[in-house]
Amino acid sequence: MTEKCRFVVSCLLLCILTNASVGQRVPSTSATPEPEALEKTLDDLIVNLPKWRALVAVVNVEALPIQYKEGKSIEYLRTSSLEQLDKIGKLASSVKQKPTASDSVQLLLDLEDLYGGSLHDLASALILESGEDGKTIGQAMSWGNTLADTSTSIMEMEKRIEVPVMRMLMARDALLDLCKDKLTH
Repeated sequence: MTEKCRFVVSCLLLCILTNASVGQRVPSTSATPEPEALEKTLDDLIVNLPKWRALVAVVNVEALPIQYKEGKSIEYLRTSSLEQLDKIGKLASSVKQKPTASDSVQLLLDLEDLYGGSLHDLASALILESGEDGKTIGQAMSWGNTLADTSTSIMEMEKRIEVPVMRMLMARDALLDLCKDKLTH
């Protein structure tokens, strides 16, 4: 086996070992604050998803005295949020079982799309909704406030996941750069 082949095999083994340890807790040092393990954060996410889904599902557009157009818009945002929560649940379970860089990044992007997109828009639409008579609808505002709080919780969860994922990506990139340098020289 040539030296380059041995080096490539070594790099591949290192990649496998790095991927296997992504969900493990990294010891704290004075230079790096101790991050939560990806696996524990994913457990927390998976536990919270049904609660968040229930909060979105409870929104009953038909019970609101609003115009058809506004009702359709709110129903679309509600359905979109529920679909995103389902997608995030499947992806979180997949990342927990086998953390990969691409799935981990996709999970971060999906969480951001949810809390910064459809769920935020749904909460805003409900908070700002006024009835056909022009008065603010108390139930819609209550649902909107609850979903705004839920959106904030999802954002905080995404930030907890972001640290271990970014560490995994930096380690992977450093390893790839090292392998490229060694193979080209």
